[in-house]
Amino acid sequence: MGLEIVILVLALLIMTAALPAWPYSRKWGYGPSCLIGIIVLIFVVLFFGH
Repeated sequence: MGLEIVILVLALLIMTAALPAWPYSRKWGYGPSCLIGIIVLIFVVLFFGH
């Protein structure tokens, strides 16, 4: 159960960091969020696929 909590906290921190908080990052669009979503999806599939 410890690894699941670590992965959940890490995913939440990464998703929070991808929010467009600064004016220059607002122009990036959905690129960073989509990339992080794909990475989180890969982690979930690898974690629950066993």
